[in-house]
Amino acid sequence: MYRMLIADDEPKIRRGLKKLKWQDLDIEVVGEAANGMEVLEKLDSLEPDIMLLDINMPMMSGLELIKEMKKREKECLVIIISGYDEFEYAREALKHNVFDYILKPVDRKKLFETVGKGLQKLDKAQKQEKLMEWANTQVEDQQEIMVNNFFKKWLAGGLNDYQIHQNMDVLNLNLDEYNHMLLMRILPIKEMDAVTIKGNLLEFCITNIIDETLQAVEKKRCVSTEENTFVIFLHVDEMDSLLDMMQDIRKNMKAYLSIHVLIEDNPCEDASVSFVNLYNRGLEKIRKDSEHSPLVQLARAYVMEHYSDMDLSIEDVAKHARVSTSYLSKALRKELDCSYTELVQRIRIENAVRLMQDPMLRIYDISEKSDIRLSIISALLSRR
Repeated sequence: MYRMLIADDEPKIRRGLKKLKWQDLDIEVVGEAANGMEVLEKLDSLEPDIMLLDINMPMMSGLELIKEMKKREKECLVIIISGYDEFEYAREALKHNVFDYILKPVDRKKLFETVGKGLQKLDKAQKQEKLMEWANTQVEDQQEIMVNNFFKKWLAGGLNDYQIHQNMDVLNLNLDEYNHMLLMRILPIKEMDAVTIKGNLLEFCITNIIDETLQAVEKKRCVSTEENTFVIFLHVDEMDSLLDMMQDIRKNMKAYLSIHVLIEDNPCEDASVSFVNLYNRGLEKIRKDSEHSPLVQLARAYVMEHYSDMDLSIEDVAKHARVSTSYLSKALRKELDCSYTELVQRIRIENAVRLMQDPMLRIYDISEKSDIRLSIISALLSRR
C-alpha cells in the first residue's frame, strides 16, 4: 500500500481527511502532523509516499517545509491543500515540484482524482527506478558489442562485400532471416518527468525495452547506429502485427523513459544487398521529419502514438504539448501545411498503405484497422 502523511494545523481538518476511504486507492494514512517541524521529525520513520500539506502552519509553513525537504533530498509526492487562493502561493509551491494545489473547502471527488493522478506518477517513477537498477547491474556481452560495431560500420558504408561476409561468418549472422528493418530516432523533446540518463546506459535501456516489447518475435536484433538512432531487424509476416508492435514501442518509450520516437518501417527482400540503401533512405526521411520545431515534432509523435484512438482530439494533443489549440493549429499549418484533422488523416492513410503490403488482408480489414473509409482504400489500391 501507499503511505500517506497528513499535515495541517487544524485538528478538525486532519480528522476529516483521515476519515476518507483512502483504502479505495490502496493508501494507508501512516501519520499526522500539526506543523512543518513535526513533519520533518517524522519523515525518516514514516517514509510517506504522498503528503497532503497545508501552506499556512505555525513554526514552519508548508512552503518552508517543501524547501527544507528539497535540501535534504527527501522524496515525497506533495499535494498542497490550503485556503490561500492567491496565485503567488500556487506559483511558489509549483516551483518546488509540488504535484498539485487544491483550495479549501476540499471537494472529495477532486481530491481523489488528484491523488489518483499522483499515484500514477509514483508508479511510473518506480518503474523507471527498477529499470535503471536492473540496467546498472547488467554486464555488456562482448559478442553483442562486436555485432553492434559491425552493423555501425556496415550501415555507414565503411565495409566492402568481402568484409561484410567475413564478419557475418565470424559473428554467425544470417541477415536473410529478417524481412523488415525499422529505423528509430529519439526526438529532441524533453518532458518534465524525463529520465536523466544518457550515453551507454540510455542505449542499454532502450534496447532492452525494445527486446521486451518484441518478446513474441523470434527473429530480431536491435543496434545503435549513431547518436539517438537505432535499427531494429526483425521477421514479421503480418503487417498489422508489425504496426501494432511499432505502436507498442512508441508507447513503451514514453511510459518508461518519457521520450518520444519516430519509427520508419522498411520492408526488405535480399538483406545483404538492400539493407544499406534502405537504411540511408529511411535515415533521410527521419532527418527531414526532425527538422520541424519541437512543438510540431511532439504533436506528430503524440498522434503517431494514439492514432488508433478514435476519440483523439486536438484538445488532447494541445494539452499534452502545453499550448493552446489555436497555437498548435497555426504551427501545424505553417510547418506541415495541414490542419490537425488532415495530419491525423495522413498518418492513418500512411498506416493503411503499409497494411496494403499484406496480401492476406481484405480491403474491409484495412479500412477497419486504419479507420479509413472503404472508398479511400479502393482509390489508394487503384493507384498501386
